[in-house]
Amino acid sequence: MFLLQNDKVEEANIQVAKIYKLTDEQIGQRIISDLQKGIQQAQELSKTSPTFIQSLTNINYRRASWMLIAIAMFNQLSGVNIVNMYSTEIFTKLLANGV
Repeated sequence: MFLLQNDKVEEANIQVAKIYKLTDEQIGQRIISDLQKGIQQAQELSKTSPTFIQSLTNINYRRASWMLIAIAMFNQLSGVNIVNMYSTEIFTKLLANGV
């Protein structure tokens, strides 16, 4: 992938042939072309990622974004960390009281 991203196709062909022990050059070229297509698709997707405002207001992302915000708030406000912090003290007092 690194070689293809830096336009070193010939070196990438050599490495693919070594890795897959290829004797047929067409198969190696097909693998390289598939990798190049994947790189192009990834670059196109990274250009179209939504902005912060779009993730909160666009109909495609709005529900998921607000749901994640609600889950994060619930996690912080639920107080479960108090139980984790004082668990040894709580269990020690419970055992001392015979519970």
